[in-house]
Amino acid sequence: MKNRIFYCFAAIALVISAVNGQNAYTDYALVNKQALFTDTFSDGKAAKWEAFDKEDCKVVNGIYRIQREGDEPSVSWITVSTFDVKRDFEIEASICLEKGEPKGFFNGIIWGKQADAWNYFLYGLNENDKYVIAQTNPNWVAAREWTPSTLIKHKQYNKLTIRKVANTLYYFLNESLLYSGPFESIFGNQFGIQSAPGAILMVKEFKINYLQSTNKTVEKAKSSPASSGSSEAASLVTKPET
Repeated sequence: MKNRIFYCFAAIALVISAVNGQNAYTDYALVNKQALFTDTFSDGKAAKWEAFDKEDCKVVNGIYRIQREGDEPSVSWITVSTFDVKRDFEIEASICLEKGEPKGFFNGIIWGKQADAWNYFLYGLNENDKYVIAQTNPNWVAAREWTPSTLIKHKQYNKLTIRKVANTLYYFLNESLLYSGPFESIFGNQFGIQSAPGAILMVKEFKINYLQSTNKTVEKAKSSPASSGSSEAASLVTKPET
């Protein structure tokens, strides 16, 4: 009798796992996405984009090109005043690090940025084919410190995707799940791109979608505990890997 009960519970668990398990990028199809913001830069403009220094940024042949000289990062963003953080959402960008620098500073998506502040979340990569998932508030706090990945296409376009489903965030690189962790309240409603000093970063597409409900829940990738350091100040939001 006990064996029968055990096998019944095991069967139920397998069924639940089959229904809820999701680890594929394609589990959210286009029909499950509601566009909130999309920019392919095909009009040759970046009219909705703001930047700390607009001279760093220009649209060339349908590509948003960011080239930063000096010692500080280039940060550009759009403001989505109607953004509803309670809904499930997706942030996605296709970026190419045409020129990096050997220290391994950050290039990639910033999101949930507070206006007029260095408070935001980051997901991106560096010249040394490593990725990072972090936030600055204004001290650097990493959910996943610099980690090498064979999924990164060196000096080619890489698709970075952040998905929030219920209370969990999922990070995809070129449509493969890298990491998942708990969702935290965001600092603000600005979203954009950060490029390292001395780097040339090309952005082909940037979009934000709401996600419509499906019958699946993304299967969590292995999480790692957040790490922080008091020496990692706001001036180091482009914190290198070393």
